[in-house]
Amino acid sequence: MEMNEAAQLAAVQRAYAKAADGYADHAEVGNILFQRMLQRLDTLAIKPQRILDLGCGSGNLSEVVARRWPDAELHMVDISGELLAQCRGRMSDSPRFTWQQADFGEIDFRPQSIDLVTSTIA
Repeated sequence: MEMNEAAQLAAVQRAYAKAADGYADHAEVGNILFQRMLQRLDTLAIKPQRILDLGCGSGNLSEVVARRWPDAELHMVDISGELLAQCRGRMSDSPRFTWQQADFGEIDFRPQSIDLVTSTIA
């Protein structure tokens, strides 16, 4: 990663860390996109076994996805450690859940190892 890119990534992380406590209260666009994602999930005819939630934030979508597919592994990724901690606090301590603080460009999954990718704002 180039230094300029690293500085930009650090700035994004600081911004989300600063906003984490009131994030859900001020996420109007995120709430609209959340509703749209729920509508799209209702149309799926698949039963995914491995789900990736990109930009899981405080876990609104992750919680719904975990209930909808109770046997699936759910991998939650967010750039903000503070928001990821909120997400983790909402979820059970099930071994089917994993959390990763990372920029999306840093995550690495084997080709065809994910059945469904969800996101509300990423």
